[in-house]
Amino acid sequence: MEENQNEIITLNPAANQADITDDILAVANRRLAQLDKIITLSISRTNENDWVDQQGKPYMTCSGAEKIARLFGVCWKNVVCEKVYSSDETGQFYFYEVRGVFTFCQDTITAIGTCSQKDQFFAKSGGTTKPLSEIDETNIRKAAYSNMVVNGVTRILGIRNLTWEQVRAGGVDPNKTAKVNYKTGKDHSNDMPEDPNEWLEWLKQQQKPTAYYAAIKNSQAPEEIRKACIEFMYPKNK
Repeated sequence: MEENQNEIITLNPAANQADITDDILAVANRRLAQLDKIITLSISRTNENDWVDQQGKPYMTCSGAEKIARLFGVCWKNVVCEKVYSSDETGQFYFYEVRGVFTFCQDTITAIGTCSQKDQFFAKSGGTTKPLSEIDETNIRKAAYSNMVVNGVTRILGIRNLTWEQVRAGGVDPNKTAKVNYKTGKDHSNDMPEDPNEWLEWLKQQQKPTAYYAAIKNSQAPEEIRKACIEFMYPKNK
């Protein structure tokens, strides 16, 4: 026995400690093998359209998280959406926070997703900040919900912070994913038509038109063209 001030701790015999350690290691090894299988199966259920290259790191989109959730039976409920007001040196702003309870087998977690009015994909156009009246608040709320889904599914399955090597091993080609650099806020896919008048028809032929959202949003194209393209990518009645 060891005594530490008023706390008394009883230690098991060394032999029993060794047995317990062996059991823990055996369980850990089984879980490690299971986790590797979960990662491989998860990625194999997705494709290049479900991933984004964010400054060199893989990020799974909501479409990929939803596919994986169905594969493993991950469920979420008690979803709560709240509009929160805050402020910084530039003034007051709002963001949406969406919370939900995720379950997988016997595990349960609470996941949160947020999206701010100041998000450059929604708040900026041509490199300048848009007036509040021109920001579509419904898209911010949808983005917060999508972020919650991605956060919840990846956390409960233990598939966060994956490397491109892991993603590639699951059958996804990093070179075919959309690329976003947040320093410029632009999509670096460079295969869009030079003439903005051709953008809308070109987008209709793309498998994932939303991958070009940032490039269009931050372009110097006429407002009516950018607006038509964005409405096609994100229908308000969706």
